[in-house]
Amino acid sequence: MDLSVYDRLLELARTQLEAANRGDFTQAAELVEARERLLHEAPPPQLRDREAIQEVLRIDVDLSTAFRGQMIAIRDELLGAQHARVALQGYRPRLRHSALALDAAR
Repeated sequence: MDLSVYDRLLELARTQLEAANRGDFTQAAELVEARERLLHEAPPPQLRDREAIQEVLRIDVDLSTAFRGQMIAIRDELLGAQHARVALQGYRPRLRHSALALDAAR
């Protein structure tokens, strides 16, 4: 039996979730285009497609949560680097006006 477009969509959604769960957000994002192409060619859903569509929607909630978590982790990492940079600047010796004048003359 051939898989319906909605069953293939479900397979892609599951593959996306597996990728996100192992931290491969690049692959998960790349599969969005494949899903878009499938939906573009999809006929109107039939009653038999209901379960597949509902499962795709459940997976999409999980994917959204995973991507949000990844974005927050990246933001926190960048904020941590910024705080470290500011803290390190506190250890940098202050230049005297004469040293600044020498730098400007170069």
